[in-house]
Amino acid sequence: MGAGEDRRRKMISTKLHPYMVFDGDDPEEGACLVFAHNAREARLIGFPRVSMWCDGEWIQCHSRRLWNHNFLFGEGDPEKLAANEPHCIESPKACKTCRLWGGQINGDMCSLCA
Repeated sequence: MGAGEDRRRKMISTKLHPYMVFDGDDPEEGACLVFAHNAREARLIGFPRVSMWCDGEWIQCHSRRLWNHNFLFGEGDPEKLAANEPHCIESPKACKTCRLWGGQINGDMCSLCA
């Protein structure tokens, strides 16, 4: 095993991370929550969902890792998370005030609109 191959193995993540997958430039128009190992995998899993809503094409599909959003793991499927299996959540809990998801919900408001 060469040094380059060993470095690549260390770079491959074995943990699931939360990603926001959306079509176009604005995630407010529709986005799904995807638990995946990397952004490419998140995009592959989320594209079929968001393309149904926005009728977009692959080139317009984006995935954005949600750093420091560990509270979103509460939205995931416990069995799939335990098995480290990537999956998509079409409609995560949204804030009652701003009607968006991605912020930590505290009562009727989230961390994004507070």
